[in-house]
Amino acid sequence: MGSSAWLTFTLYSPDLTAALLAAQLSTFHAGYYYWAGDGEPPATIEELWQDPAVHGTGTHAILDIFELIGPDEPDTPMAVRPLSRDRLLMAFGTDRPTRAQFDAAYRTDLLDDGYPRWCGRCCTLYVDDGPSEIAFWGASGD
Repeated sequence: MGSSAWLTFTLYSPDLTAALLAAQLSTFHAGYYYWAGDGEPPATIEELWQDPAVHGTGTHAILDIFELIGPDEPDTPMAVRPLSRDRLLMAFGTDRPTRAQFDAAYRTDLLDDGYPRWCGRCCTLYVDDGPSEIAFWGASGD
């Protein structure tokens, strides 16, 4: 099947781990993920990952992310990291990008820094100079 790119937005939280969990829960409950299992879909994310079918293919969604790492740490499989200030300035010309700036940068691949499959990135988006939401994006799945 190959990997799939994914993009998820969630409301801003100063706690990126909590924001990641919120993004995962909304993705799961909306059913925006791949599941190759038989029968009824899993009722929880934990049940989803207990399904052997998921171990081979992943979910092709933010559900494949289990860890948040620092902006300067090397990529780790199944981890997401925030963009560094330098990367924000390079991609957006500001360290406080708006959703419109994010959408434009995402469409033109300015945010593709060569991150490997099974990894992702995130950044806070702003409205009127205040944090509004967090974008998470990456690629995963086999």
